[in-house]
Amino acid sequence: MAVVNAALALILDMRPDEIDTVDLIGVLNKSNPKAYELFSLSLELTKGLPIPEIYKINPDNYICLYRKEEYERFKDNLKRINEIVTETTNNLFMLILKKMNLRDDELVYKDSYQVVIDRNTYLKHNDNKRFELFD
Repeated sequence: MAVVNAALALILDMRPDEIDTVDLIGVLNKSNPKAYELFSLSLELTKGLPIPEIYKINPDNYICLYRKEEYERFKDNLKRINEIVTETTNNLFMLILKKMNLRDDELVYKDSYQVVIDRNTYLKHNDNKRFELFD
């Protein structure tokens, strides 16, 4: 969501830390169609998704990742979000896809939508040379 907030800030000509509910109401009122589309698509990614308690307690130490099935369900939204983000930021930011094969003992939480891993597990599996671009 950080890249989405950065793109929204650029679209709205604001700093990312300046975006608040008042600004989002303006987005929801469709005063800026591109920002509205980006915000709406982003909401679809998280709507109805439970926030695990372990993540709520310490979000700096845990990473939430989509399960493959959820990624497939939102692939078109993610692709469009990426188009808006790359266009808005003049290719400065983009979404990338990283596939991870995690063992059950590395998961601190799982449900049918997502898994949660700790930051060290993420860093262990996060090979910056292996990723895919959205096309």
